[in-house]
Amino acid sequence: QELSPQQVVSYLERHTGVSLHHETIYQLIYADKISGGDLYTHLRIASKPYRKRYGSRDRRGRIKNRVSIEERPAIVERCGRVGDWEGDTIIGKGRKGALLTMVERKTLYTVIVRLTGK
Repeated sequence: QELSPQQVVSYLERHTGVSLHHETIYQLIYADKISGGDLYTHLRIASKPYRKRYGSRDRRGRIKNRVSIEERPAIVERCGRVGDWEGDTIIGKGRKGALLTMVERKTLYTVIVRLTGK
């Protein structure tokens, strides 16, 4: 009848007086699945396989072909010439908005631009 395990437990309690936990119903359904049954296809929400994430490194926010800050010339570190810029992004609350900041290292001239997307 396409009932959820919680609804089955409630029905059994009202009509037969049998008291079960909904997890018991789930265990029966998954045992039936292992033995080749199709009860699991009648579940309202299909369960997703759990994937362990320990040991994997975070792959978000990686810039392709990026150049490390350690590789910039020594003259840039001394702030001795005009024209060397440093950029950064600022992500807003809830990752809703983003700003791009560009600062000229010698004169500290700053440009701030609102970004439409990251």
